[in-house]
Amino acid sequence: MANSYSRPLLLSQLLALGLVSSASANLVFEATMDDLSPTGATATTFEYNNLPSVTTELTDTSPFGGGSYLSTSSTADLVANGNNVGGVTFTPTSDATSWKSMQTLAPTGFNTLNGGFDFFLHVTSPGASGFIGNWTRPLDFYNDTGAGGMRLNLYGNDDNTIQVEFLSATDGLLAGGTTATTAVIMTGDIAGGFQLDTTYHIGLTFATDQNGLVTSKLFLEEGTGAIDTTGSSAGSTTFKIDGSIVTTGFANKSWSSIIGGRAPYGDGDLTGRSIQADTYRLYDDTPTTFGAVPEPSAFALILGSAIAGVVFIRRRRS
Repeated sequence: MANSYSRPLLLSQLLALGLVSSASANLVFEATMDDLSPTGATATTFEYNNLPSVTTELTDTSPFGGGSYLSTSSTADLVANGNNVGGVTFTPTSDATSWKSMQTLAPTGFNTLNGGFDFFLHVTSPGASGFIGNWTRPLDFYNDTGAGGMRLNLYGNDDNTIQVEFLSATDGLLAGGTTATTAVIMTGDIAGGFQLDTTYHIGLTFATDQNGLVTSKLFLEEGTGAIDTTGSSAGSTTFKIDGSIVTTGFANKSWSSIIGGRAPYGDGDLTGRSIQADTYRLYDDTPTTFGAVPEPSAFALILGSAIAGVVFIRRRRS
């Protein structure tokens, strides 16, 4: 059964006081998985078709100490034909705490996009079929491209690459600033491939120059430490956004983190898939740093749990 929670204060209070920022970029949304009560949004967990092998629950039985984290697991081979296995959907409480806070629309020119997004991902197991396409899909933002919206997806492509898709209506994007297209795809590589029982800090930045050229960078770092976004990235791409076609872009809409990934349309055994995530953050300008996983805990994880499903595990604070 899905669950909904909300925490209306704290972050908004800190923002009002100007106490939450990363360089000049305000932190406008944060979900630390602390009993799934994000600041700036409400949250609802979901699982595929309410199957017994994919359940959703809150638990506080962990002995690790600290905060909490999101985990999704499958104990059976799901014949789900491309459907989402399990994860969480966030619904912003205002424009200022949504993806819309990053953009400026220009109906007769090029839209600007300035901001950032980061989170932590831990891979216990991708399942019996291994790192197949969409083995995890930690970011799925949908706004109807046929009605002037933009879509943004971040997903695991195979055992050593993450891909990011920017999608629009026909010719709404200009790849490299010149070539009209409906899709711009950025790929980032993990040196040596994704390792099991390993945590990764993943970040995405957007910055627009005076000519409307958006530069997006993808950062993939092993561990729970901070990321310096002024340094080298795992991938990058440039494009322009035609404001006469992309008329709403990143609207104030719900978005999902499908950490359990999508089931394949063909063969693919998801038995044993177990993936965890922690601390989702949005910024309304390009951050120079993505901070480490928040104190008081590191991203401690319960491994080998016999409980299937999407599990939010609270670690007791010391």
